[in-house]
Amino acid sequence: MNREALRALVAEGGAKAAEKLGEATGEKWVIESVALSVEDDAVFEPLLAGIAKDHYGSHFSIPGAGIVVMFPGKSGYLVSTAFTRDHQDQVESMDKRELKSLAEIANIFLNPLIGHLAAAWRRTVILSAPKMEVASQRDLVTAALARFQDKEKLAASLLIKLSSPNLFSQCAVAIFLDSSLADLAG
Repeated sequence: MNREALRALVAEGGAKAAEKLGEATGEKWVIESVALSVEDDAVFEPLLAGIAKDHYGSHFSIPGAGIVVMFPGKSGYLVSTAFTRDHQDQVESMDKRELKSLAEIANIFLNPLIGHLAAAWRRTVILSAPKMEVASQRDLVTAALARFQDKEKLAASLLIKLSSPNLFSQCAVAIFLDSSLADLAG
């Protein structure tokens, strides 16, 4: 596995995802960082330390990978409100409005990232429907890692951090790859 090629590939796809997230919310999003972890979990230490159950998580999967999109509670509310701004009257009383909106937002902005990866991998990749939950970052990351029970299967972990200064919001995307996908980069 070429680590830098994999990190660069995900960063390029992440930039496309940030642009799509900006379109969905009406505000510019930027990538703060893209980190790759192969042999240690230092990239995830700050996430694993948080136990407050105040994050919206959207879990996705593709063959060979698990993905979780995480919005802190306040960011989730602000992003959901920006996304539904043109239909506020219709969605204001909707049951679990933030969960439903954030599931759709995560699906919308992950597709360019997944499409970019699929093109580089020369594979057709179909993203699963999102499974939503409100939990701590630690619980969200742990749940995403659960599919990799056998440590030998997990080959690379990536963490993309995004922010929108005008929306006062953050988002993190954790991607876990098995060797069948991690080795396809470069």
